[in-house]
Amino acid sequence: MGAIFATEEVTVGGETTALPEDGLRVKFFRFEGKDRIRWTYCNDNLGRFEVDGGTLRVDGGVTSTLMGCGDIPAADQNEMTRFFLSDPEWSYDGTQLTIESGSTSYVLEETGRD
Repeated sequence: MGAIFATEEVTVGGETTALPEDGLRVKFFRFEGKDRIRWTYCNDNLGRFEVDGGTLRVDGGVTSTLMGCGDIPAADQNEMTRFFLSDPEWSYDGTQLTIESGSTSYVLEETGRD
């Protein structure tokens, strides 16, 4: 059982731009008694997380698929992983999840639960 969020844009330094391909999808769920996060930005990434007040802490033991991603350079994939490992701030208003670190922010819409 988990909550799924998605966005097709990122804001960096106050400028919003479209993400390539299918955008970013994030799922939060429990598996084997642990809180898990899965984000997909072409490749799938999976790790453990915890919430500490307004901070989202993702465990450094992240696993990832390593497929070629067409229009998404590997550097962008690596930057996305660094973003999630940077202990970003988060807020949730019941439908929108905002995740921010430095000058980068993602506003994700809840798309479902499973």
